[in-house]
Amino acid sequence: MKKIITIAILSSTALINTSAQAQELPVHEFGIQLSNLQGFGMVYKKERELNKLARFQMSLGDYTFFENEDRGPSKQFRLNLSAGREKRKSINKQTYFVNGFAPFVSIFGNKLQNNESSQLQLGVAYFFGIQYRFNDKFYISAESMPSLSGIISKQGGSDTQYGYNIGFYNGNPVNITLAHRFRTKRKK
Repeated sequence: MKKIITIAILSSTALINTSAQAQELPVHEFGIQLSNLQGFGMVYKKERELNKLARFQMSLGDYTFFENEDRGPSKQFRLNLSAGREKRKSINKQTYFVNGFAPFVSIFGNKLQNNESSQLQLGVAYFFGIQYRFNDKFYISAESMPSLSGIISKQGGSDTQYGYNIGFYNGNPVNITLAHRFRTKRKK
């Protein structure tokens, strides 16, 4: 009887300890973000504290290549990169309000025959939205990212132009993300 009680106590202690260690492991999230029917991106998030995450985002939008008999080949692309902090507030068991700030850089290039244009955009976006968790592993979210940015633009052989933009991070008012949540073991 003493052996059974001892084994039960040791097993319970081991289970509690394992459960506590699993809860201490940070949550990682990786998702695909759709901005519109032409642009998509990837989002990686890592939990720093409960409901506070570091967030890294990369999107490639409007990559176009076409051949025109009269004008020759044309190429166009846009790359957006951002990093920021995300906070979450529980609305109910499966739904969260998300918000935070994310500084970003956006690079745009266009080439048509010998006419080239490029644009560099640096700014900050405030994002907010709703996240719905299907379960502990998957969620979908809808977010908006209004932004303010400075622009440096060059077209062909003309002078460099400077400006600003008040709009949305990647030109779209709403982004939809489907993400997978997981935990990784700590390196020893």
